Amino acid sequence: MIRKQRKQVIFGIEGKYRTALRSWDVNTRNNPVVDPEAAKYVLDEMIAEAGVNMLYHTWASNVIVDGNVIKGVIVENKSGRMAILSKV
Repeated sequence: MIRKQRKQVIFGIEGKYRTALRSWDVNTRNNPVVDPEAAKYVLDEMIAEAGVNMLYHTWASNVIVDGNVIKGVIVENKSGRMAILSKV
């Protein structure tokens, strides 16, 4: 029987995500349905590794604009309302 060689076509964040899920023995090859708890854990780990300060249960409620440039965003969560200013 001739086996076709597999060619990687998924790269970037999705590729890293699938690799991490497979390390937890979550089958992502033929089944797009993933255990939500495994997915939450893997994505949370990826966010932490990237150095992102994640704000859970937070909603964007307004933007801070100077002319045509967005300078930041107003967010609200259980801690109240705060502004997150952009660096770029």
